[in-house]
Amino acid sequence: MQLQYFDRLFNLLSEHKKSLFAQIVKQRTNYIAWLTDNLYHEQNSSAIIRTADCFGYNKVFVLEDRYNYKVNKEIAMGAQKWVIHHPVHVEADRYGPAIQKIKDLGYRLIAASHHSEETTLENLDISSPLCIALGSERHGLHPDIIESADGFVHIPMMGFTESLNVSITAGILMYRLRKRLESEVKRWQLTPMEEKEIIFQWMLKTIPNASKMIKRWNEDESEHTKQ
Repeated sequence: MQLQYFDRLFNLLSEHKKSLFAQIVKQRTNYIAWLTDNLYHEQNSSAIIRTADCFGYNKVFVLEDRYNYKVNKEIAMGAQKWVIHHPVHVEADRYGPAIQKIKDLGYRLIAASHHSEETTLENLDISSPLCIALGSERHGLHPDIIESADGFVHIPMMGFTESLNVSITAGILMYRLRKRLESEVKRWQLTPMEEKEIIFQWMLKTIPNASKMIKRWNEDESEHTKQ
């Protein structure tokens, strides 16, 4: 990431955009991340990205095995520009290495599942960073995710239907955990460097020809160095 060009790009933003970026980045968090497991319908994956943006979540990991991740722009409403979604390809149905990559980032893996009905949104331990895994519409969570999970969380059902649509599940979890995060966790916000990196990514996606300008600035500096 070429942060040496941060100020040059930032000065190209309108005053409104500068203020908006500065305001919204203060509400972003990496403390809770999200993992989607082989979502089949792009409507669901797009709705989850949009909801993550609305509630200030910065990271969504996307496991790809049977189905490729797609975004429906009409449903996402541009949220794909503001949320970091990390495609993680699964080789030959081997989920272990993909799961370990997420855990190596410091996250506890929490499966949204009925495997344990003891833990709900109200008593889930959020004293350390966690990544919530959401299962696919067709197959639920992969057995490797269930086996590797550090814990479970479930939403109690009170009707005849035993489960919610995955994007609805995500919305409920994201809203309630966001409220708990703000009231129970002291250091849930981004560090100053993380804020700068995120704004830099936003600028690359919103300033016309930003990447081309950076390439040209690089070339100009290289020429200047040679002289």
